[in-house]
Amino acid sequence: MKKLGLFCMVCLLLAACSQTKKIEVTVTNPSDIDRTVELVEIPWQAVAGKLGLADGMQVVVTDPSGRQLPYQLVKNGEEQVQSLLFPATVGAWQSVVYSVAPGTPETFSPHVYGRFVPERKDDFAWENDRAAFRMYGPALQATGEISNGIDLWVKKTGNLVIDKWYKDDLAGVASYHADHGEGLDCYKVGRTLGLGALAPFANDTIWLGNNFVKYEVLDNGPLRVTFRLTYAPFDVAGEPVAETRTISLDAGNQLNKVVEHFDMQAPRLAVASGIVLRPEEGGVTAFDAQGGYAAYAEPETADGIIYAAMVSPASFTDVKTACGHLLALGEYEQGAGYTYYTGGGWSRAGFETPESWFAYVKDFAARVQQPLTVKVGR
Repeated sequence: MKKLGLFCMVCLLLAACSQTKKIEVTVTNPSDIDRTVELVEIPWQAVAGKLGLADGMQVVVTDPSGRQLPYQLVKNGEEQVQSLLFPATVGAWQSVVYSVAPGTPETFSPHVYGRFVPERKDDFAWENDRAAFRMYGPALQATGEISNGIDLWVKKTGNLVIDKWYKDDLAGVASYHADHGEGLDCYKVGRTLGLGALAPFANDTIWLGNNFVKYEVLDNGPLRVTFRLTYAPFDVAGEPVAETRTISLDAGNQLNKVVEHFDMQAPRLAVASGIVLRPEEGGVTAFDAQGGYAAYAEPETADGIIYAAMVSPASFTDVKTACGHLLALGEYEQGAGYTYYTGGGWSRAGFETPESWFAYVKDFAARVQQPLTVKVGR
């Protein structure tokens, strides 16, 4: 009995010690831009190893005031957790220390969501608290409607609306092509790149693929949704090229991160991400190839102004108007991923003028090119 009592006491002491453990995560802003609620990521093994976490144990993330922060355990499609994701707010040239400790976190509402929508001809739709997007699948292609462009649903609510809008539209209760107080789908894609999709660019032509044939959800919130779309081979100047797109959308962002892979014979391929330009007068563009951004404000309609943008983590080879699009040019190397960002906004949801949208895009490019740095301590 004495040995059993001693064993229980040791277990209790070990448990108490594990609860007092914590690690400090220093997030540094290397830019002259204040960073507000920007997601940072650290390897999960650095957390689990230093905290001595067993499988299934949870953590609590807190800011310097002790306030709990929402977080996400990112798997990137793997069985095991790969990283810890949480929002940081750091002033220009400043550092802030966050804490991670074992514990039971508060319940936080999801800010992102995505899913395959077989009831609407195999759409894949995704959203965050700022905007919603979709791409088109095989059932729609079977009807003769072919497009691998990106669609935009504008929102003026932070709520997640995809399921509600699809349900109401399909039931004939409320069309998502009309604004019922939350936003609407008024963006036109057709046989274009839509809102910044990528395509091979050869012989001064953008070579468009077809609808996706396969999808895979890699992560689904609460702070980041990531999924992968696979496309069947399509013709590029007489050569077959297959394509895979991996898309991530973070809470609070207007733009998605896109990582493209092409399966092809050539070692390199000229590519262009493109925003379809409207024929009506009044559209405005702003771009800087070296600065890594290209933005567009569509002509104003009764539904307001739709905005679009593309951003590079480095720079674009060139930005020009061609093939009915605003094109941001780059080069893909065989076996490597081509990374860029694309997304949109709305004049009735935070961007009243084209100038305000262009300022956001320029700022977004600067943040992407000067990421927050993260150091994990004890």
